[in-house]
Parts: sequence; structure tokens; C-alpha cells
Amino acid sequence: MGADVDEVLAYQTPKVVKIKDRLLGVLKYIFMFTIFLYVIVWQVLYKGSHFQMDHLSGVARLQLQQPTRRCNPMDIDCSSNYTSLQKLPYCSQYRGDNASIVQRECKYYDALDLLTPMDGGYLVPSYIETFEQHETCEPNRTNKFKCDKKYEFVDEDGKVQDHDGRAKAKGKFFVADVESFTLLIDHSFRVDTGSVEYDDYKMQGYWLDCSEKHNTESWTPNTTWLATDEECERRPIVCLHEDCKKLHMITEDDSEKKKDDSDDAGKAVSLVSTSSQEKKRSLRKSRASVSRGDSMQGQSADASARLQNKEVFSLKAGDVLSMRTLFAMAGRHLDDSWYDESDKVNMTTRKRGTVLVVNIHYNNLRPWTLLRPKDPPEYEISVTSRPVEKYKQMKITKTHEHSREMVVSYGTLVIVQSSGTIGVFRMIHMLIVISTSLGLLAASSVLTDLLALYVLPMRDEYTKAKFQETDDLHDLAAKREEEAHQA
Repeated sequence: MGADVDEVLAYQTPKVVKIKDRLLGVLKYIFMFTIFLYVIVWQVLYKGSHFQMDHLSGVARLQLQQPTRRCNPMDIDCSSNYTSLQKLPYCSQYRGDNASIVQRECKYYDALDLLTPMDGGYLVPSYIETFEQHETCEPNRTNKFKCDKKYEFVDEDGKVQDHDGRAKAKGKFFVADVESFTLLIDHSFRVDTGSVEYDDYKMQGYWLDCSEKHNTESWTPNTTWLATDEECERRPIVCLHEDCKKLHMITEDDSEKKKDDSDDAGKAVSLVSTSSQEKKRSLRKSRASVSRGDSMQGQSADASARLQNKEVFSLKAGDVLSMRTLFAMAGRHLDDSWYDESDKVNMTTRKRGTVLVVNIHYNNLRPWTLLRPKDPPEYEISVTSRPVEKYKQMKITKTHEHSREMVVSYGTLVIVQSSGTIGVFRMIHMLIVISTSLGLLAASSVLTDLLALYVLPMRDEYTKAKFQETDDLHDLAAKREEEAHQA
């Protein structure tokens, strides 16, 4: 085909050429320094990429409790501490000037009345409807052993409801002061390899406060508001049990010190009650209760009574927060309202229900960690809502011989999820990561060659210096052989 075989099958071999040009030298060292900063300084030293990341699985237990007067609900003399119905704007018993857009008669319930285990979470009802049904048919020869309805809805007088549309409820109630109920979250995790496992009792926790970003006017139903680090304040979970100091956790005293040092006292962490003396007495009482080994109900009750602001506390039994705080963490409120076009009525989250997902993210890596990750790890609790139109549950609560009571509960489904990865130091993994990362330094020479051969003004000279073509050595060998024969 006319092609020179020596040209086609030419052998290429590396050659080191020393190009005396400061521009190329500076470019190469800039590339090497940049790669070193990114790989070694940023990825390895700062982010800890040289640690082997083990996946974890977490478990959580939820417990709800009504507000009490700093006592254990299992004690005979323990009294609840509900807000008066006359002070709750969503109650028809309200006697104030700022009534909610939707009002209903309110009733008091305790935690055992409300918290309902569901698939994947727990339901905390805020609006309850009750219906009465009577058994009106029994299969027999007269009806040919067939019933169109086994139960029918009846009114308050016991008469069968014969109107069109949805059955009329016997009672419609808002759960009074449900936002002041205390939620206890007891959680722990274990990595898949089993090398690291911890309970929340031994870990310092933080929570994202998104209450300042709540805006009822801009909120619309069936939407999820996603918070960012810039929009929410990361606040420590204050430790109240007797081992706080020993475990080096943030205590109430530390929180007060930060408050005093803060320039913005309005946003500082405040755990102060009506007076400094009262705060100290309450703290002593709380620690005494914990040290005596009182039940978790008593501990969470005491913490609940001190929730003057939206706070989260850490007890031996778990982390304690109010339902009000839970909604604030999601940037939501039970009285978020909208107009329902289909029913032509105003609606609120309190009446229709919603879904809140609590995410507990575990992490043990801090910036500039070379060999030993943080032990014990830390965790951060954040909450997001889900775009649901409503959330409800229907169940039978009372049954009689020929009648039953049906309860339809609308409320907040609380789902707890765990996430995160735990870094574990293993020498072989570290060597693999560092050796692989250092291999990227060779990319500096590649980048420099590309600029020298195709971009820079003296690319022709650089090309001549980098690539050297020899004469056709096959022809030269043949010529020498011919000369030898002639000689």
C-alpha cells in the first residue's frame, strides 16, 4: 500500500528532556501543589477520607407523656399540668382575642390515650372524632342469610343516620395542649462490623432549630420544607443526668455560660425559669431524681416542666423534647392553615394531621483527625415534614353486645430514622488510600505536557524537544551490510 513498514511499526520509548523554561516548571509545581492540597490536606487530613467508613444501623424507641407537675405519672399523688382550655386559641372554650382560624371543643387526654404504634412510626393524635355504630343485621332465613350492612351509624339519640354523605360524628374534639406533651427518644446504633456501638446516653447530641424560619403565610399544604445549615441554628442537647461531667457532655452550666457570653441574648440558649434561685432548685431536684434512679417518666416530666423555650434535653433514658419543639425543628406549626377548595372550609395541620420524619445522624469524624476518630461519636437530630394531605387512623375502642364505638384520629405520624457512617482506622486501608491518592500527583506532568504541546505559544519548540525522530534504522542497517559486502 506504499506505507513504510518502519514508519508504521516504529518503536516509541520514553525520553527525559530537560526543557529550560521557567514557565513550564512553575506550571508543573503549581499543579503538584494544588493536587497535594486537595488530596492530602483536604481529603485525608481535613475530611478523614483515609478512614474506612462502616455503615451503621440504628434503633429508636418513642415514649409520649402529658405535662405533669415534675412528678412521675405512675405516682398516686402525681398531677398533670395542662394549660387551661380558656388559654388555648384553638379551643371553643377559649376566652381571648387571638382565636385560631379553626376552633373545636377541646378535651384532655393523657399519653396512654394518644400514642399509637403504626407501621414505621408512632401517631400522636391532635383531632379526634367519635362515631357510634349499632349492629343492625344478623343473617337468617328472613334475609336469605345476607346482610348489606352489618353495622350502621347512629346519632346521639340512637337512631340510624339516613342522610346522604359522610356519617355525622358523635363527638369532635381537639386534643388540649398536645403541643406541650413530652416526647422521649431513646436511640442507639451499631456498625455492621460490630466494632463500634453506642447508646445516646454516652454521646453528645445536637439539634437543628428551624423555628425562626417558620412562615405560616408562605407555607402551602402538600409541600416539604427542607432546611439548610444556613437557615437553621445548630444547638447542643443539654445533658441533665448525673454522669454529664464525667462523660464530658454539655451541661446546663455550660449552656448558661454561653448565654452570658453571647452578643445576641435573644437567640442564646436559655434554660432559666422564673428566677435564678428557682432554676437552681429545679436543677437540684432533677439531679436528685435521676440519682435516686426514678423512672424515665419522672425524669422526662421534670424536663418537660422546664421547657420555657424550645429545648432538647438528654437524660439517661433518652432525649426529651416537646411536640412544640418537634414542629419547630421542621419549620412547621400545628396551626398552619390553608383553605380547602374541595370542602370550602379552612383547615389546619392540627385538624388534618401530618408526617414528621426525625433523622438522627451519627458521626465520629472531626476535621484534622489523622489516627483516632472521636470516641464516643456525636449525633445531630433534624426533622422534616412530608407532603401528605392528611394522616389519620380508624379503630374500634369500645364494643358491646350489639354496638361499638369507632374513633377516627387525625394527628402527627412521627417516624425516626438513623443515618451516618462511622470512620474506623485500619492501617491497610489508610495505606491503600494514600498510595492511590499520591498517584494523582502524576497528573501534574500530564497537565503540563498538554499545555506545552497544544496551548502555549512555544508549543512547536516544546514538541521538537519532547519528541525526537531517528533516521530509518532499517535502511541504515541494510546500507551498512551492503558496504560490508563491497569491502
